[in-house]
Amino acid sequence: MGLMSGSARSRSIEDHLKPGDHLCFLYEDKTEQFQVAMPFLVNGLAKGEKCLYLADENTAAEIKAGLLMHGVDVERCLRSGQLTILTAGQSPISPGRFDPRVLVAFLTSAVKKALEAGYSGLRAAGEGTWILRYLNSLDSYLECEAMLNAALRDLPVKALCQYNTRRFLGDLVMKVLRTHPRVLLGLDLYENPYYEQSTPQPRGEESA
Repeated sequence: MGLMSGSARSRSIEDHLKPGDHLCFLYEDKTEQFQVAMPFLVNGLAKGEKCLYLADENTAAEIKAGLLMHGVDVERCLRSGQLTILTAGQSPISPGRFDPRVLVAFLTSAVKKALEAGYSGLRAAGEGTWILRYLNSLDSYLECEAMLNAALRDLPVKALCQYNTRRFLGDLVMKVLRTHPRVLLGLDLYENPYYEQSTPQPRGEESA
């Protein structure tokens, strides 16, 4: 994709994360996904941040197992409320219709609640495969990502949007790239040269 040219890069991802980050993570398989997603959460837990995982492609049990392999006392973190894992059935996104305002409101509210609970900020990691069920609402989804950039920019939150490149192909990958300021390819972090600060207005939401 030519991301190396004209972009910043670092192998030490955590050292280069900052509040307001909205990252696009492209991965090929579960092994590569967990090499990034699990340390992303582990570091957040270690830094006293509230961690939220929106699962879709993986089950809650798989996320828990991945964290256990990194030495996390998962049940303790869940009981304390520092870690929350939501699966597709628990998602703030209602079946059959996607309203970008609902997801943006959910995440901004999650940041507020994390701070009120005494956490230093919020880390949110979400699996993007859910959008494949809403392809006729893709414009609304792209609007949502653009809204998230504006809403999260000045908040103590780090968001990791995960996309499986075996399921997000061609033009669809380019569309999600255009809505994220920074991108992770494998273990490398780049400033995203494809990022567009504004996206076209949606043509309206349709039922899936």
